[in-house]
Amino acid sequence: MKLKILLSIAAIYMVWTRDTFGPDILEIPVSLNGVLIMICAAFTIRYAMARNIDVHHRWALRTFMVVSGVWFLRVMYPVYGIATGGAMPGVTDDMGGPANVVIGYASFLLPLAVLELYFAAKRSPHAAVKIGVTALVFVAAAATAVGVYVASTRWLAS
Repeated sequence: MKLKILLSIAAIYMVWTRDTFGPDILEIPVSLNGVLIMICAAFTIRYAMARNIDVHHRWALRTFMVVSGVWFLRVMYPVYGIATGGAMPGVTDDMGGPANVVIGYASFLLPLAVLELYFAAKRSPHAAVKIGVTALVFVAAAATAVGVYVASTRWLAS
């Protein structure tokens, strides 16, 4: 966990002090992702040390989701391309287009939201809620699989 916190601090530093990742508009989602990584990691450690394993488990899953934000970013572009028929409206080469910004935030907030819905469905006594969230998780997993496949075939081809 210490490494995740250190890497998050380094990423935030690099984004704000160097021209390392697209236009200035992307500094905010990258920084927010880094801050969320540090917060989630701190709570994960806190609840593990308190031996509150159920709460620790939830925070560890949240940490995994926000740490995976950069990976989800790379997976979302192929999914977006398929969804738009390859047109990719709002995506610009300098990463400053409106779709780039939305994907920048969605890369860590969307998976985190799906995870929170999963937690809520787990607590819910209603079968319809559980079935609905199960369907959502299935769709998200299928979209992720498609994105991974398309991205990996592009990377291997280059």
